[in-house]
Amino acid sequence: MNHLIEAPGSTQAQGSRCLQPTVSPTLDFLLQHFPPPLILKIDVETHEVNVLQGATQLLREAKPTVWCEVVHENSTQVTALLKAAGHEFYGAETRPHPRADLAWFNTLAIPT
Repeated sequence: MNHLIEAPGSTQAQGSRCLQPTVSPTLDFLLQHFPPPLILKIDVETHEVNVLQGATQLLREAKPTVWCEVVHENSTQVTALLKAAGHEFYGAETRPHPRADLAWFNTLAIPT
């Protein structure tokens, strides 16, 4: 249950045990050096808004399908970022996948 110091982390993290310096390149930076992904799986313990803010070019140009774990507090911002990139939302944890207007805990975002 690791998380970046800027993010509160989930309740499962249960505090800090140690600190590890970490390089965190944006997905847009990685897009300059690697082929674009078809699918993004984002599970970053409350840091999903920052990940998506660093992926605006990737989302707009590569249009990957996104499976994202979204905490309630970040639902509005995640919804806005993915809708701006032209994604529709579906519930990823149930079948059939119901269409949704907002990002929720297990969101499947498919480009239109």
